[in-house]
Amino acid sequence: MSQARSSGCPECDGRLSADGGETVCTNCGLVVAENRIDPGPE
Repeated sequence: MSQARSSGCPECDGRLSADGGETVCTNCGLVVAENRIDPGPE
């Protein structure tokens, strides 16, 4: 699995944008990281 680099997207070196719990590349649309909390029962 790819790790996000601070310099940019691991696929195209585009700019990363953190929005709504996801880190996505503004150039190619790759979802680099997802930080959603599951509110469902355990």
